[in-house]
Amino acid sequence: MIGKIGHCRLKKLYERTLFVIFFSPLLIMTSLSQAEVLTGKVTSIHGDVIELNLGSEKGIKSGDSGRVYYTIKVGEKEKPIFIAKFKITHLSEKSSMAQIEDSTGEVKAGYSVEVVVRESVRLEVKSEPSGAKVYIDGKESGHTPLALSDIKTGRHQIRVVKEGYESYEVSVETGVGRKEVMANLKQVGRKGELVIQTVPTKAMIYLNEKPVGTSPYEGKGISPGKYKIRATQEGYEPWEKDVAVEAGKKAEVLAKLGEIDWDKRPCNAPVWNVGDKWTYKSERGGLGIRQIVDIKEDLFIMKISESENLRAYDKKTMNLKFLVENSGKQVLVSNSFRKVLDFPIFVGKKWKDTVRGRTATKREVTFENEFQIEGVEEVTTPAGIFKAFKIYQKQTVTIPPGSNGWARYWYSPIAKNTVKIEVEKSSYWAGVTWPQDTELISYELK
Repeated sequence: MIGKIGHCRLKKLYERTLFVIFFSPLLIMTSLSQAEVLTGKVTSIHGDVIELNLGSEKGIKSGDSGRVYYTIKVGEKEKPIFIAKFKITHLSEKSSMAQIEDSTGEVKAGYSVEVVVRESVRLEVKSEPSGAKVYIDGKESGHTPLALSDIKTGRHQIRVVKEGYESYEVSVETGVGRKEVMANLKQVGRKGELVIQTVPTKAMIYLNEKPVGTSPYEGKGISPGKYKIRATQEGYEPWEKDVAVEAGKKAEVLAKLGEIDWDKRPCNAPVWNVGDKWTYKSERGGLGIRQIVDIKEDLFIMKISESENLRAYDKKTMNLKFLVENSGKQVLVSNSFRKVLDFPIFVGKKWKDTVRGRTATKREVTFENEFQIEGVEEVTTPAGIFKAFKIYQKQTVTIPPGSNGWARYWYSPIAKNTVKIEVEKSSYWAGVTWPQDTELISYELK
């Protein structure tokens, strides 16, 4: 039987052993400096790639590092057992993918993680006097003094407004570190107000050719005089009007933008933003989600719900260029539908694409794809009514000679994506998972 003193010695020896296990040199991380540590869970495992329940909304960025651990009880305390180091490689709003770099044990779903978040972008807006409304890129964001974290890196239009004072406007460039805006507001006599509403909303507003934000726009402390108002939005004709602002009065403007007549004009590739999302429903009842998760110099990176691989699209043509695997490896595609969109597009345009591929029966063949813009027509979907380019695709098996089939796609400049797909009801498409009859049921543009 072990005495009390011997028992205490064994306990201390056990705790020292755990200390060595917990703080193995393999898993010691560099100093956290001023970084923040976030905790979450491993939700799934794909070889050396793990998925976490932490995303960009928490401030995580590509390249951030972290550790995987589980806990055990030592006496009355819980102790972490760190078993792997990883680095974030891909991001969405709610989740992220990470590459395991070092490990001393098996990583399992449900294990805990901690991620070291590098110093985030911060923007501080102050004013004298304080208590002024702050608009960032046309959106009301609070009152001074205002401190914001995780604001997107890039150029932003800041407007500070307080009744009885001249409005203060400045364009600032945010990056890593702290950016401070100090607005010394000047008291004024009698000024006017200008309120601009647009249909549709979120149009870019210009006053005398200077961008002031997106609609709805509310300008207080506007100096009396005439102003040239211009409203623009992708897919719509620009709207312009001269408006007089009088001292002590509010001028209200409603701008109704008309859709562009695409029968007579070419359409350039859309400008997608991170967070743009489209949800589709097929005739078989399946849901498919397309979301922009990253933007490179000449590429848009899209995540689709049916695949673990990301898709990279050329900004100018919207041709599918390659896939991005979880490991970050780029894989060139030989896909019969990689050039369904080939901007600029216009009524009557024709183009071709020949690729090697496999049929539904796994037979290696050569596909010749012929595309043509048949016209522009109004399409009704659960997501709304759209004027859309009608794109016809004829696919023919040429080597060895075989059959052919057709599909149609409707692209909307307003939705910035296809809104409907229709496939020929023939044996040619039997057994394929895509394309199939599909409609857009909702979309969200940032």
